[in-house]
Amino acid sequence: MRLWVIRHAAAVRSSLLEDDERPLSDLGREQAGRLARYLRRRAAPDLLWSSPLLRARQTAEPIQAAFPSIPFHLVDALAPGNGTRQIIDELRNGAAGECILIGHEPLTSHLVSLLVSGDDALRVRFAPATVALVETPDPIRIGSALLLECAPPELLATLT
Repeated sequence: MRLWVIRHAAAVRSSLLEDDERPLSDLGREQAGRLARYLRRRAAPDLLWSSPLLRARQTAEPIQAAFPSIPFHLVDALAPGNGTRQIIDELRNGAAGECILIGHEPLTSHLVSLLVSGDDALRVRFAPATVALVETPDPIRIGSALLLECAPPELLATLT
């Protein structure tokens, strides 16, 4: 199984909004477009899963437009406050060959670390709009995945 793990793009910071209501900033919308263009050239997903929070859904929109025929699901396990093992259980039940996951920190970095190293020993920094590709055996076994690539937004800006 191939997993594209993405932290949502840059969001507006505002004390007037609840955390789950924060939309993408102008920069975040640009980053989401770059993510979609990057994935369009490199990925062949069977599923697109996103946290239900607004900034993650908005990050997913251009990606969904790039892959209009794949199923798109809002997955509560990708929302802040949920655990990586819950996501792994959802993935085991999802039976996809390649999946794009859009979530939040620290969940995204913990998920990649757990899949690759079996714990939090692997320190991967997920700035907003960072994407990592992880390849794991099917069925998923914690600590048995390979980190094939990790692209922060600064790199994506030079590639798209």
